[in-house]
Amino acid sequence: MIQTGHGEAKVEDITYRARHPRLPVETFELDELRQETVLDRRPIERLRFHVLILCTGGSGHHLVDFTDVPLVPGRILHLRPGQVHRWQVGSAYQARLVLFPDYRRLSSLKTAWFPGDLSHTSLDPSPEALHAIFRTLDELVFEQLTFDASDGAIATMDALVDVLLSRISRVTASGSVPTQTNHIYIAFREAIEESLGRHLEVANIARQLGYSTRTLDRVCHAAVGQAAKPVLDARLLLEAQRLLAHTDDSIQRVSHLLGFSEATNFTKFVKRLLGQTPSQFRAHSKSTSREEDDRPYDERFSARGVPDPSSVARTGRDAGSRR
Repeated sequence: MIQTGHGEAKVEDITYRARHPRLPVETFELDELRQETVLDRRPIERLRFHVLILCTGGSGHHLVDFTDVPLVPGRILHLRPGQVHRWQVGSAYQARLVLFPDYRRLSSLKTAWFPGDLSHTSLDPSPEALHAIFRTLDELVFEQLTFDASDGAIATMDALVDVLLSRISRVTASGSVPTQTNHIYIAFREAIEESLGRHLEVANIARQLGYSTRTLDRVCHAAVGQAAKPVLDARLLLEAQRLLAHTDDSIQRVSHLLGFSEATNFTKFVKRLLGQTPSQFRAHSKSTSREEDDRPYDERFSARGVPDPSSVARTGRDAGSRR
Protein backbone atom coordinates (compact mmCIF):
# COMPACT_ATOMS: atom_id res chain seq x y z
CA MET A 1 0.00 0.00 0.00
CA ILE A 2 1.39 3.38 -1.03
CA GLN A 3 0.77 6.48 1.04
CA THR A 4 1.72 9.67 -0.79
CA GLY A 5 1.71 12.03 2.17
CA HIS A 6 2.56 14.91 -0.14
CA GLY A 7 0.97 16.69 -3.05
CA GLU A 8 -2.58 17.80 -3.57
CA ALA A 9 -4.87 14.88 -4.36
CA LYS A 10 -6.99 15.33 -7.48
CA VAL A 11 -9.34 12.48 -6.63
CA GLU A 12 -12.11 12.31 -4.07
CA ASP A 13 -12.30 9.29 -1.82
CA ILE A 14 -15.87 8.00 -1.89
CA THR A 15 -16.91 5.76 1.01
CA TYR A 16 -20.08 3.73 1.33
CA ARG A 17 -22.82 5.67 3.11
CA ALA A 18 -26.32 4.37 2.52
CA ARG A 19 -29.47 6.29 3.46
CA HIS A 20 -29.80 4.04 6.51
CA PRO A 21 -26.66 3.40 8.60
CA ARG A 22 -27.33 -0.36 8.67
CA LEU A 23 -28.39 -0.78 5.03
CA PRO A 24 -25.75 -3.19 3.66
CA VAL A 25 -26.67 -2.79 -0.02
CA GLU A 26 -28.16 0.08 -2.01
CA THR A 27 -29.68 -0.25 -5.47
CA PHE A 28 -31.24 2.32 -7.77
CA GLU A 29 -31.48 3.47 -11.39
CA LEU A 30 -28.68 5.58 -12.87
CA ASP A 31 -31.27 8.13 -14.00
CA GLU A 32 -32.17 8.69 -10.36
CA LEU A 33 -28.56 9.58 -9.63
CA ARG A 34 -28.60 11.94 -12.60
CA GLN A 35 -31.56 13.75 -11.06
CA GLU A 36 -29.55 14.36 -7.89
CA THR A 37 -26.25 15.48 -9.39
CA VAL A 38 -24.65 16.44 -12.71
CA LEU A 39 -22.46 13.37 -13.12
CA ASP A 40 -20.34 14.94 -15.86
CA ARG A 41 -19.27 17.65 -13.41
CA ARG A 42 -18.26 15.27 -10.65
CA PRO A 43 -14.52 14.96 -9.99
CA ILE A 44 -12.45 11.86 -10.48
CA GLU A 45 -13.33 9.46 -7.66
CA ARG A 46 -11.58 6.65 -5.82
CA LEU A 47 -14.10 4.14 -4.55
CA ARG A 48 -13.93 2.43 -1.17
CA PHE A 49 -16.78 0.05 -2.00
CA HIS A 50 -18.16 -2.07 -4.86
CA VAL A 51 -20.39 -0.69 -7.61
CA LEU A 52 -22.14 -2.86 -10.19
CA ILE A 53 -23.31 -0.94 -13.27
CA LEU A 54 -25.67 -3.08 -15.35
CA CYS A 55 -26.33 -1.33 -18.66
CA THR A 56 -29.96 -1.80 -19.72
CA GLY A 57 -30.31 0.61 -22.64
CA GLY A 58 -28.61 3.22 -24.79
CA SER A 59 -24.83 3.35 -25.03
CA GLY A 60 -21.94 5.22 -23.51
CA HIS A 61 -18.61 4.76 -21.82
CA HIS A 62 -16.99 4.96 -18.39
CA LEU A 63 -13.38 5.74 -17.47
CA VAL A 64 -11.82 3.24 -15.04
CA ASP A 65 -8.11 3.46 -14.18
CA PHE A 66 -7.26 5.06 -17.56
CA THR A 67 -9.31 2.49 -19.50
CA ASP A 68 -12.32 3.75 -21.45
CA VAL A 69 -14.94 1.01 -21.05
CA PRO A 70 -17.76 0.96 -23.66
CA LEU A 71 -21.19 0.31 -22.15
CA VAL A 72 -23.98 -1.31 -24.17
CA PRO A 73 -27.07 -3.25 -23.07
CA GLY A 74 -26.10 -6.50 -21.42
CA ARG A 75 -22.68 -5.30 -20.28
CA ILE A 76 -21.83 -5.14 -16.58
CA LEU A 77 -19.08 -2.95 -15.17
CA HIS A 78 -17.86 -3.97 -11.72
CA LEU A 79 -16.03 -1.10 -10.00
CA ARG A 80 -14.01 -2.36 -7.05
CA PRO A 81 -12.56 -0.71 -3.93
CA GLY A 82 -9.42 1.26 -4.74
CA GLN A 83 -10.24 1.82 -8.39
CA VAL A 84 -10.23 5.36 -9.76
CA HIS A 85 -13.13 6.19 -12.06
CA ARG A 86 -14.91 9.08 -13.72
CA TRP A 87 -18.36 9.55 -15.24
CA GLN A 88 -17.78 10.39 -18.89
CA VAL A 89 -19.08 13.32 -20.90
CA GLY A 90 -21.98 12.59 -23.26
CA SER A 91 -22.79 9.10 -21.98
CA ALA A 92 -26.55 8.58 -22.24
CA TYR A 93 -26.90 4.93 -21.32
CA GLN A 94 -29.45 3.59 -18.84
CA ALA A 95 -28.33 1.29 -16.05
CA ARG A 96 -29.19 -0.33 -12.75
CA LEU A 97 -26.63 0.29 -9.98
CA VAL A 98 -25.87 -1.88 -6.97
CA LEU A 99 -23.56 -0.50 -4.24
CA PHE A 100 -22.15 -2.53 -1.36
CA PRO A 101 -19.12 -2.42 0.96
CA ASP A 102 -16.06 -4.62 0.66
CA TYR A 103 -17.53 -7.60 2.52
CA ARG A 104 -15.00 -10.41 2.71
CA ARG A 105 -17.71 -12.83 3.79
CA LEU A 106 -19.37 -12.78 0.39
CA SER A 107 -18.35 -16.10 -1.14
CA SER A 108 -18.81 -14.85 -4.72
CA LEU A 109 -15.93 -12.38 -4.26
CA LYS A 110 -13.41 -15.13 -3.63
CA THR A 111 -12.52 -15.18 -7.34
CA ALA A 112 -9.17 -13.49 -7.67
CA TRP A 113 -9.15 -9.94 -9.06
CA PHE A 114 -6.27 -7.49 -8.96
CA PRO A 115 -5.78 -3.86 -10.06
CA GLY A 116 -5.30 -3.79 -13.82
CA ASP A 117 -7.49 -6.85 -14.45
CA LEU A 118 -10.57 -6.59 -16.65
CA SER A 119 -13.45 -4.82 -14.87
CA HIS A 120 -16.31 -5.44 -17.27
CA THR A 121 -18.10 -8.43 -18.66
CA SER A 122 -20.93 -9.21 -21.07
CA LEU A 123 -23.91 -11.34 -20.15
CA ASP A 124 -25.23 -14.30 -22.05
CA PRO A 125 -28.14 -12.71 -23.95
CA SER A 126 -30.50 -15.63 -23.35
CA PRO A 127 -33.83 -14.45 -21.82
CA GLU A 128 -33.68 -17.06 -19.06
CA ALA A 129 -30.26 -15.93 -17.87
CA LEU A 130 -31.19 -12.24 -17.86
CA HIS A 131 -34.50 -12.96 -16.15
CA ALA A 132 -32.72 -14.67 -13.25
CA ILE A 133 -30.46 -11.66 -12.72
CA PHE A 134 -33.27 -9.11 -12.86
CA ARG A 135 -35.40 -11.24 -10.55
CA THR A 136 -32.60 -11.05 -7.98
CA LEU A 137 -32.35 -7.28 -8.50
CA ASP A 138 -36.10 -6.97 -7.95
CA GLU A 139 -35.77 -8.93 -4.71
CA LEU A 140 -33.03 -6.52 -3.59
CA VAL A 141 -35.30 -3.57 -4.35
CA PHE A 142 -38.11 -5.15 -2.29
CA GLU A 143 -35.78 -5.78 0.66
CA GLN A 144 -34.53 -2.18 0.45
CA LEU A 145 -38.09 -0.82 0.42
CA THR A 146 -39.07 -2.91 3.45
CA PHE A 147 -35.74 -2.68 5.31
CA ASP A 148 -36.22 -2.63 9.09
CA ALA A 149 -32.54 -2.67 10.16
CA SER A 150 -32.91 -6.10 11.77
CA ASP A 151 -30.12 -8.66 11.64
CA GLY A 152 -32.37 -10.85 9.52
CA ALA A 153 -32.94 -8.09 6.96
CA ILE A 154 -29.20 -7.43 6.73
CA ALA A 155 -28.45 -11.14 6.30
CA THR A 156 -31.08 -11.42 3.57
CA MET A 157 -29.64 -8.52 1.57
CA ASP A 158 -26.10 -9.85 1.98
CA ALA A 159 -27.28 -13.23 0.69
CA LEU A 160 -29.03 -11.65 -2.29
CA VAL A 161 -25.85 -9.80 -3.30
CA ASP A 162 -24.00 -13.11 -3.11
CA VAL A 163 -26.66 -14.73 -5.31
CA LEU A 164 -26.53 -11.81 -7.76
CA LEU A 165 -22.75 -12.04 -8.15
CA SER A 166 -22.94 -15.80 -8.52
CA ARG A 167 -25.62 -15.57 -11.20
CA ILE A 168 -23.66 -12.93 -13.08
CA SER A 169 -20.56 -15.14 -13.10
CA ARG A 170 -22.59 -18.16 -14.26
CA VAL A 171 -24.27 -16.43 -17.20
CA THR A 172 -21.26 -14.43 -18.34
CA ALA A 173 -20.70 -14.77 -22.08
CA SER A 174 -18.02 -17.36 -22.77
CA GLY A 175 -14.51 -15.93 -22.76
CA SER A 176 -15.46 -12.38 -21.76
CA VAL A 177 -13.65 -12.52 -18.44
CA PRO A 178 -10.42 -14.43 -17.79
CA THR A 179 -10.44 -16.38 -14.54
CA GLN A 180 -7.32 -16.73 -12.43
CA THR A 181 -7.59 -19.61 -10.00
CA ASN A 182 -4.02 -20.91 -9.79
CA HIS A 183 -2.89 -20.44 -6.19
CA ILE A 184 0.69 -19.64 -7.24
CA TYR A 185 -0.47 -16.85 -9.55
CA ILE A 186 -2.70 -15.46 -6.81
CA ALA A 187 0.18 -15.57 -4.31
CA PHE A 188 2.40 -13.75 -6.82
CA ARG A 189 -0.18 -10.99 -7.38
CA GLU A 190 -0.83 -10.65 -3.64
CA ALA A 191 2.91 -10.33 -3.03
CA ILE A 192 3.06 -7.47 -5.55
CA GLU A 193 0.17 -5.66 -3.81
CA GLU A 194 1.75 -6.09 -0.39
CA SER A 195 5.15 -4.85 -1.58
CA LEU A 196 4.19 -1.80 -3.65
CA GLY A 197 6.54 0.97 -2.65
CA ARG A 198 9.54 -1.31 -2.35
CA HIS A 199 12.05 -2.26 -5.01
CA LEU A 200 10.32 -5.17 -6.76
CA GLU A 201 11.98 -7.85 -8.84
CA VAL A 202 10.44 -11.10 -10.03
CA ALA A 203 13.43 -13.05 -8.70
CA ASN A 204 12.99 -11.60 -5.20
CA ILE A 205 9.26 -12.37 -5.15
CA ALA A 206 9.91 -15.91 -6.43
CA ARG A 207 12.46 -16.46 -3.67
CA GLN A 208 10.04 -15.06 -1.07
CA LEU A 209 7.30 -17.43 -2.24
CA GLY A 210 9.59 -20.44 -2.57
CA TYR A 211 9.24 -20.88 -6.33
CA SER A 212 11.51 -20.49 -9.32
CA THR A 213 11.12 -17.61 -11.76
CA ARG A 214 10.30 -20.21 -14.46
CA THR A 215 7.37 -21.42 -12.34
CA LEU A 216 6.06 -17.86 -11.98
CA ASP A 217 6.42 -17.34 -15.73
CA ARG A 218 4.50 -20.55 -16.40
CA VAL A 219 1.56 -19.78 -14.10
CA CYS A 220 1.35 -16.16 -15.32
CA HIS A 221 1.26 -17.35 -18.92
CA ALA A 222 -1.51 -19.80 -18.02
CA ALA A 223 -3.52 -17.11 -16.20
CA VAL A 224 -3.10 -14.00 -18.36
CA GLY A 225 -0.94 -14.94 -21.33
CA GLN A 226 2.14 -13.03 -20.13
CA ALA A 227 5.33 -13.81 -18.27
CA ALA A 228 5.81 -12.65 -14.68
CA LYS A 229 7.88 -9.56 -15.55
CA PRO A 230 5.23 -7.90 -17.79
CA VAL A 231 2.60 -8.62 -15.11
CA LEU A 232 4.75 -6.89 -12.50
CA ASP A 233 5.58 -3.99 -14.83
CA ALA A 234 1.92 -3.43 -15.71
CA ARG A 235 0.96 -3.15 -12.04
CA LEU A 236 3.78 -0.70 -11.31
CA LEU A 237 2.84 1.34 -14.37
CA LEU A 238 -0.81 1.59 -13.26
CA GLU A 239 0.26 2.91 -9.86
CA ALA A 240 2.66 5.33 -11.54
CA GLN A 241 -0.17 6.63 -13.75
CA ARG A 242 -2.42 7.08 -10.72
CA LEU A 243 0.21 9.08 -8.85
CA LEU A 244 1.20 11.18 -11.86
CA ALA A 245 -2.36 11.99 -12.91
CA HIS A 246 -4.03 12.38 -9.54
CA THR A 247 -1.43 14.01 -7.27
CA ASP A 248 0.99 16.92 -7.49
CA ASP A 249 3.89 14.86 -6.12
CA SER A 250 7.16 15.55 -7.91
CA ILE A 251 8.55 13.00 -10.37
CA GLN A 252 11.35 12.38 -7.89
CA ARG A 253 8.89 11.59 -5.11
CA VAL A 254 6.71 9.36 -7.31
CA SER A 255 9.77 7.36 -8.30
CA HIS A 256 10.70 7.01 -4.62
CA LEU A 257 7.17 5.93 -3.67
CA LEU A 258 7.33 3.15 -6.26
CA GLY A 259 10.70 1.86 -5.06
CA PHE A 260 12.96 3.22 -7.82
CA SER A 261 16.43 4.16 -6.63
CA GLU A 262 16.78 6.97 -9.17
CA ALA A 263 14.24 9.16 -10.92
CA THR A 264 16.09 8.57 -14.19
CA ASN A 265 15.38 4.82 -13.92
CA PHE A 266 11.71 5.60 -13.29
CA THR A 267 11.61 7.89 -16.34
CA LYS A 268 13.11 5.14 -18.52
CA PHE A 269 10.59 2.63 -17.15
CA VAL A 270 7.58 4.83 -17.97
CA LYS A 271 8.99 5.83 -21.39
CA ARG A 272 9.57 2.18 -22.31
CA LEU A 273 6.00 1.14 -21.47
CA LEU A 274 4.00 4.26 -22.39
CA GLY A 275 6.14 5.89 -25.05
CA GLN A 276 6.00 9.06 -22.94
CA THR A 277 8.08 10.45 -20.12
CA PRO A 278 6.36 10.88 -16.72
CA SER A 279 6.21 14.66 -17.31
CA GLN A 280 4.64 14.19 -20.73
CA PHE A 281 2.05 11.75 -19.37
CA ARG A 282 1.18 14.14 -16.53
CA ALA A 283 0.82 17.09 -18.90
CA HIS A 284 -1.38 15.06 -21.25
CA SER A 285 -3.59 13.92 -18.34
CA LYS A 286 -4.08 17.50 -17.14
CA SER A 287 -4.80 18.71 -20.68
CA THR A 288 -7.42 16.00 -21.25
CA SER A 289 -9.09 16.77 -17.94
CA ARG A 290 -9.25 20.50 -18.69
CA GLU A 291 -10.75 19.88 -22.15
CA GLU A 292 -13.61 17.91 -20.59
CA ASP A 293 -14.18 20.41 -17.77
CA ASP A 294 -14.25 23.38 -20.17
CA ARG A 295 -17.00 22.02 -22.42
CA PRO A 296 -20.28 24.01 -22.30
CA TYR A 297 -22.98 22.71 -20.02
CA ASP A 298 -25.40 21.89 -22.86
CA GLU A 299 -22.72 19.79 -24.58
CA ARG A 300 -21.73 18.05 -21.37
CA PHE A 301 -25.12 17.12 -20.00
CA SER A 302 -27.77 15.98 -22.46
CA ALA A 303 -31.43 15.55 -21.46
CA ARG A 304 -32.08 12.37 -19.49
CA GLY A 305 -35.25 10.35 -19.15
CA VAL A 306 -37.21 10.36 -15.90
CA PRO A 307 -37.22 6.96 -14.16
CA ASP A 308 -40.35 5.17 -13.04
CA PRO A 309 -40.56 5.88 -9.27
CA SER A 310 -41.97 2.41 -8.65
CA SER A 311 -39.01 0.68 -10.28
CA VAL A 312 -36.53 1.29 -7.48
CA ALA A 313 -36.29 2.62 -3.95
CA ARG A 314 -35.35 6.28 -3.91
CA THR A 315 -32.36 7.25 -1.85
CA GLY A 316 -33.32 10.88 -1.21
CA ARG A 317 -29.64 11.72 -0.88
CA ASP A 318 -27.19 13.71 -2.94
CA ALA A 319 -24.66 11.39 -4.57
CA GLY A 320 -21.88 13.37 -2.94
CA SER A 321 -22.98 12.09 0.46
CA ARG A 322 -21.69 8.64 -0.41
CA ARG A 323 -18.15 9.49 0.52
